[in-house]
Amino acid sequence: MHDFEAYVEGCVRFYAGIFRQGNDANAAHFTADWDDFTSVWANLEAQGLRLLDFEFYDDAGTWTYGGIFCAGSGGGYS
Repeated sequence: MHDFEAYVEGCVRFYAGIFRQGNDANAAHFTADWDDFTSVWANLEAQGLRLLDFEFYDDAGTWTYGGIFCAGSGGGYS
């Protein structure tokens, strides 16, 4: 997945994603706990994955955080 969006239409949550062909490492993580999100983020950074896309949204009164991670190098979260 290269990009994703979460949106509400008529009180129903929808998700949309853009996918592209590839063989590199990747991951996605969605959670309602910010500390969990940043912990997983740091772990994925240590494995050579970089945050490609980040979204946060209100899901029935609870903030939910989502990220798409792809292989990369260079600076990032630590």
